[in-house]
Amino acid sequence: SHTEAGTLSPTHVEWWARGYEADSLQHVNNCVYGDWLAESARLAFDRWASEMPTMRRTWQPRRLAINYLRSARPGDSITLTTQAERVNERGAVLAQTIALREAPTTPLVTATAWYVSASATD
Repeated sequence: SHTEAGTLSPTHVEWWARGYEADSLQHVNNCVYGDWLAESARLAFDRWASEMPTMRRTWQPRRLAINYLRSARPGDSITLTTQAERVNERGAVLAQTIALREAPTTPLVTATAWYVSASATD
């Protein structure tokens, strides 16, 4: 079975960069972006499952390709956007961005995430 990814609306998560996530130069550590993207994907899958019961599965991250464009700094208000590009019963491909809330069209980070469907639940 195939889910039409275009029927799943993008999700937007409001977030902020915290001081403990920064390195000594006051840039958010690159590893932190992976955590943010994974959390944003989890929230997106939860929302999509509430809209479309066929999405109610256990989704496991398989691979994440991150394109760092500019660093976030402690105190920055950011928006994480997750869009489903392809979804089927075996997996999903997500397009994600991290942008400053006040400049949503200029991403700090773009990413492509591949998830596998570990199980289907009723």
